[in-house]
Amino acid sequence: MSKIKLRKSLGYVLMLVAFAIPVYCFGQMVLQSLEQVKGHKTFSASVTTKSYQEQLQKSLDYNEQLDSQNHIVDPFLAEGYEVNYRVSDNPDAVYGYLSIPSLEVMEPVYLGADYHHLGIGLAHVDGTPLPVEGKGIRSVIAGHRAEPSHVFFRHLDQLKAGDVLYYDNGQEIVEYRMTDTEIILPSEWEKLASSSTKNIMTLITCDPIPAFNKRLLVNFERIGVYQKSDKTTAPVLKKAFTKQGQSVSRVSGTQWFYRGVVMVSILGFMIVLWKLVRFLIAQ
Repeated sequence: MSKIKLRKSLGYVLMLVAFAIPVYCFGQMVLQSLEQVKGHKTFSASVTTKSYQEQLQKSLDYNEQLDSQNHIVDPFLAEGYEVNYRVSDNPDAVYGYLSIPSLEVMEPVYLGADYHHLGIGLAHVDGTPLPVEGKGIRSVIAGHRAEPSHVFFRHLDQLKAGDVLYYDNGQEIVEYRMTDTEIILPSEWEKLASSSTKNIMTLITCDPIPAFNKRLLVNFERIGVYQKSDKTTAPVLKKAFTKQGQSVSRVSGTQWFYRGVVMVSILGFMIVLWKLVRFLIAQ
């Protein structure tokens, strides 16, 4: 095969790779989206009344000891930082599930915002209270912003005051409502101090894209609790933790754009593959 023909063949191969990349990434996102619903069902089925009560008591004990040992480490900078919650025998067990219907976010929450946990879901930041009932609580949940094949907190800056967040602790669906946002430096952890009169959940991620040198905080205030054993909770559960409930969201336009890119990529891939096969047969 001459150099010209070899270069032409390599050109076709490179074009195939270029078209395949967005198809692969979007395919991963679709698979993970399906796994989210399945994962939530598995989590719900695994939590018994007894295990929930034991976890709740350990969570309360954890929050009490924060008064004298309050320390917060930036989850996106710390490497090799070890935590010891003493809440679960399995450090990689799912602690809860978080849902933001307006952003199509539905992710497991793990204890300890380390590299591993942030790669597979969201994670509680050690040194901040765990999300339980009561005042003076400000739980901080971290998530990545720009994973190539997973949404996580990519669209967190699109949230608006009044948007709703749902947190499933295994026995209850806790509803939070967004109040405000703030941009801080990685060293300004004093701004995450708890309010003595409120129960807050703060979502944190890197900002802006792609500098990632600051931290975006989105604050939600706890406004209601729904018992999962109560049949009247079914509509809330459907809205929060099913894809049907999240079908209308603020990022649906973006998702359709991604789908369009993938369809064009698939078409381009097939055309180039057809040309490559014809070229090789003709040799």
